[in-house]
Amino acid sequence: KASTKKFWHVYYYEYDDWEEKWIYKSKQINSLEALYYKTKKWHKIRFYCQYCSTIFTSMVKSKTKEIECPYCGEI
Repeated sequence: KASTKKFWHVYYYEYDDWEEKWIYKSKQINSLEALYYKTKKWHKIRFYCQYCSTIFTSMVKSKTKEIECPYCGEI
């Protein structure tokens, strides 16, 4: 609805030492904090290397970035 208030949220995991497990949490943030968190965001993407025919997972800042294969060294 157009009349409802919209808020930005950050979702994260926090380790609880008392119960010894990870807890999923969320935090409401303002629009300036949302811009900050957007610049710090990483993407976990699976890549396929055409040269050595392997699939590997890597963390990248941009989804369009091409990275070097950890097995053969080709881009």
